[in-house]
Formats: sequence, structure tokens, C-alpha cells
Amino acid sequence: MLREVAGPVLDVKRHALDGLAEHARMPLYRNAYALILSDTSNSALGIVYWTLAARVYTTEQVGLNSAAISTMVFLAGIAQLSLLGVMVRYIPRAGHATARLVGVGYLIVLGMAAAANAVFFGGVRIWAPDIFLISSPSFVPAFICATLVWSIFALQDTVLTGLRQAPWVPIENAIFGVAKIVLLIVFAGTIQDYGIFASWTIPAAIIVLPLNFFIFSRLVPRHARTTAEAAIPLVPRKILRYVIGDSLGSIFAIISTALLPVLVTSETSATDNAHFYLPGIVAYSLHLITTNLGTSLTVEGAHDQAQLRSYSRRMLLQMGRLLLPLVAIVVVFAPVLLRIFGESYAAEGTTLLRLLTLTIIPYALIVLTMSIARVQGRTSIIAWMRGTACVFVIGLSYLLLPIVGINGVGFAWLFGHSVVAIVLLLTRFRTMFGAMPATEEPNP
Repeated sequence: MLREVAGPVLDVKRHALDGLAEHARMPLYRNAYALILSDTSNSALGIVYWTLAARVYTTEQVGLNSAAISTMVFLAGIAQLSLLGVMVRYIPRAGHATARLVGVGYLIVLGMAAAANAVFFGGVRIWAPDIFLISSPSFVPAFICATLVWSIFALQDTVLTGLRQAPWVPIENAIFGVAKIVLLIVFAGTIQDYGIFASWTIPAAIIVLPLNFFIFSRLVPRHARTTAEAAIPLVPRKILRYVIGDSLGSIFAIISTALLPVLVTSETSATDNAHFYLPGIVAYSLHLITTNLGTSLTVEGAHDQAQLRSYSRRMLLQMGRLLLPLVAIVVVFAPVLLRIFGESYAAEGTTLLRLLTLTIIPYALIVLTMSIARVQGRTSIIAWMRGTACVFVIGLSYLLLPIVGINGVGFAWLFGHSVVAIVLLLTRFRTMFGAMPATEEPNP
């Protein structure tokens, strides 16, 4: 009798496991899950990192160093223009032009990063005199070198994703996460004023060279061979048009995120920025799940454009399955999560974390629309969405910070992204899923 019951139960379990394995093997989900795993491990290691930072460094040092890191990320992001979008859009079908596309992208990023640093430090005493410890003559060149390295470090993950080799990304970032925790502790007793910034940037510099040797010597040649028959010629004029729209969107996105710690520090204090920055990291890790799902959709949609509508519907469902439970958990347990960093972070940052987490719901619709627009080459839509959100986020944050403190940034994020999502629901969203416009192909 037990055997008769156990047999069908085992068959059901086996069937479920086979279905789960088949689901995970699909490139649309496999690469997305690899990127999510990377960001999940980054978030877990990041919580350990910032918990230690909050314990062994002063609140002012956390605030100043986090502002320095944010500014470095901002300058590196400006340097990348829209190259992150170009890599995920054009590498999947670049064929034998893959190495040239990646190499030229790296050179452009380095040149733009150097220019961005020159402009920033040329006027740093005017617009950010209190952010950097500029009294030390060694800090400025160290910061410039760190920005150059970070520009490549950030771009190489997108290169791996465009090559459909996203499973390498969590391995790389796990090594980075562990290394920076070790250095954080080491530097606490030596160069404490700069310890957080140094521990963040030195591991990135160590990883960049060997990983890119592997990319150019193994992964790029393999990708070139496998995509040679389906390759699409890379037309500079059309890529430039793509870059213009997507780079504007990227700049707006960077302003909406990386410059907020600078704004908070300027309008309030370094202590308030510490209370803002750590809840922001927790919420940002959830936002990255949405971004990763959208990135995978762009890569697979570019690789097989006939399946774009089907992929988009699947990804919308997957976003709902993953994100809605996570949003509910974080909203309910926000004070518990923040108490890991210390009681002051829970007391000051709980409402902020809840507001930033709720923003994920409208943000998911925006990301899905951006992914479809990238495959179709309609990047002006991306510039409009991110530009509108940026105006609301920065404008309302500036107005609300003196009134409600750091919670004003949370209200600004939720309101700004909700406005954009509502407009999409009333206009473009139904069109994209009903009668999806033809994808732009870059013909020679």
C-alpha cells in the first residue's frame, strides 16, 4: 500500500525537479539568476562589510568615505556613457567583431573617466569642499586611479553578460566582496580615515587584469565562433544613435542614485548621510534584482529577436513572483534588518527603507519597458523615463530634506517612479504587449 502511494508521489517530485531544472537551463532565466546570485552575495557580503565599518569606524568616517565611493561611482558611470547598454545589446550578435567592440569600449571608458576626473577636481573646492579629505596630497591621484579601475571593473560584468557568460559574474564579485572585508579590518588600524575607500577600490584593481585576460583569451574567441553565422554588422551611425538616447538615460539614473549621498551630506550632515546610505544599500540590492532580470531580457531579446514578446511576458511574470514577496518581507521587517548596523540606523532609517523598497513595484515596469526599448533600438524612450524620474527624485529630495530629513529622499523616489510607471501603464505598456513594434536591425 505504501509503495502504491509512494510511487506517484516520487513521480510528481521528479517531474517538478525536472521542470525546475529545465526552467533554470533556459538562458533567459539562467543568466538572470546568475546576476541575481551575484547581487545577492554582494548584498550579503555588503551587509557584513558595512556592519563592520559601522562598528570599527566613526559615523563621520562612514559618511565621508561613503560619499567618496558614491562620487567615484558617479564619475565612472558618467565615463561609461551608455556602453553598459551597448554591450548587452550588441555583443550577443557581434560575431568576429566582438573583440573590437569590447576593446574600443574599454578605451572610450578610460578616456572619459580621465576627463570626468579632470572636470570634477578642477572645481571640487567649489561644489564639494567637505566631501573629500583633499588636505592629503596623495588622495587625489589615488582617487583618479580608483575611478579608472572602477570604470573597467563595472563594465566587465556587462561584457560577461553580453557574452552570455553571466555565471562568471557571481564568482568574480564574491572574491571582490570577501577581499574588501579583509582589507576593511586591516586598514582600520592603519589608515582609518581612508580605510573604507581603500578597502573598496584595491580589490577591484587586483581583479581587473586577470579577469580581462581570461575574457579576451578564452571567452571572446569562443563567442565569436558561435555567433559568426548569425552576426549583425556593427554600424557606427546606428550605434551612436543608440548611445545618445541610452547615455542620457544613464546619466539621469546616475544623478538619481550616486549623487544623493552628496546631496544629503551637503544639505544635512555626514551623520545623516550614514543613516541614509546604509538603508539605501539594502533597498538598492532589491532594485538590482529587477535590473538583472531586465538585463537578461535585453541580452536574450537581442540574441533571438523573434521571441522578444514571449520573453517579455515571461519576464513580467517572473518579476511578480520574485519581487512582490521580497517587498512585503522587507517592508514588514525593515527595523530588524537595519538593527544589524546599529540601533541608530534602525531608528533613523526604517521609514526610508520602506519607501525605497515600495519603489521597486513601479520600477519593475520601468525596467521592463527599458529592456524592450533597448532591443528595439528606441533609446529615446529610456532618456524620457529616466529623465522624468530624475527631475522628481532630485527636485523633491532637495525640497523635502530640510523638512522631513532623509525620509524625504524616500518619498521623492516613490513618487517620481510611480508617476513614470502610471504614464507607461496608460500609454506605451499595453502597446508593447499587444502589438509590439518591429525591432530595429542595424543594417549596413
